[in-house]
Amino acid sequence: MNDVVIIGGGHAGAQLCTQLAAEGLGGRTRLVCEEPQLPYQRPPLSKQFLKSMGEPVQTQRDAAWFAAQSIQTYLGDPVERIDREARCVSLASGTVLSYGHLVLATGIRARTLSWLPPTLQNVTVLRN
Repeated sequence: MNDVVIIGGGHAGAQLCTQLAAEGLGGRTRLVCEEPQLPYQRPPLSKQFLKSMGEPVQTQRDAAWFAAQSIQTYLGDPVERIDREARCVSLASGTVLSYGHLVLATGIRARTLSWLPPTLQNVTVLRN
């Protein structure tokens, strides 16, 4: 029951995976990401980033590293429910993960302006 479930595939979630693996706890770690790819470098959002959108995304750790550390990843499978009494997390796929420790590392969402028409062609939201 000492399994660690990390919800969130951002920088904090990836760094926690790295630290737990260094402590020998990789086999007890599960990373749940709403996004369908492994945690990636989230560069500063700037004009330069927008101009280079065709470049591949650089992951913080590749799939081989997670496999070598025995860290299970659940990509593109968001959490639908946390049951604190039963100490388990239900994913959209129906998978249920029990945990001894739960880490919420979900980050933030972009703040949008409700009065701004959503059909503008020159406005882009870079985060979900």
